[in-house]
Amino acid sequence: MNKKSGIIVGVFVIAVVLASLFIMASQDTTTNEVSEVATDSALTEESNVDVVDPVEVEPRSDFPDSAPENTTPLETVNSGDKVDTSTETSPAPTAAEPIISTVSDTVSYSLPRAHTGTLELTATVEDGVIASLDINHLDVTPQSQEHHDIFDNQNLELELVGVSLDEVEDVQIAGASLTSAAFNEAIANLASQV
Repeated sequence: MNKKSGIIVGVFVIAVVLASLFIMASQDTTTNEVSEVATDSALTEESNVDVVDPVEVEPRSDFPDSAPENTTPLETVNSGDKVDTSTETSPAPTAAEPIISTVSDTVSYSLPRAHTGTLELTATVEDGVIASLDINHLDVTPQSQEHHDIFDNQNLELELVGVSLDEVEDVQIAGASLTSAAFNEAIANLASQV
């Protein structure tokens, strides 16, 4: 560091120290002036009040940190009457109970070779969201079993838990397109029941 930089830094440090001292001195002066004014005004008034040094008060341990929730006065009184200052505490409000319902729908659909498939869906729904889902294939034929297996391998019963019924997207599974269409119809029917 060169001599000129050292001088600049030294002047800056001195300025900061002087500013700090000025601020502290002005705070002490203000406090003393306020104290003197308060004492003088108290002495000039005709009263029997003694001026006392402030005392630090400790919080009482027999009072709660905060007022109880949902308190209401027991009675309202007119002036001059004795006042009942006790309060009655009402229970805190609880969260709204969830709306849980079990809905089911059965959809029949056409299969090749003049066969009919039947798909049954049962869902437990909590506040519009799927909590559990059961998928049952009725009227199973040897020809439809392969397509049902393809459909079941998608694990929709697990994949859709936690999804809102209104937000279930159309399912399209290759190799099980007719079962997928029946499933989509049944989901739409379940959503209309909730």
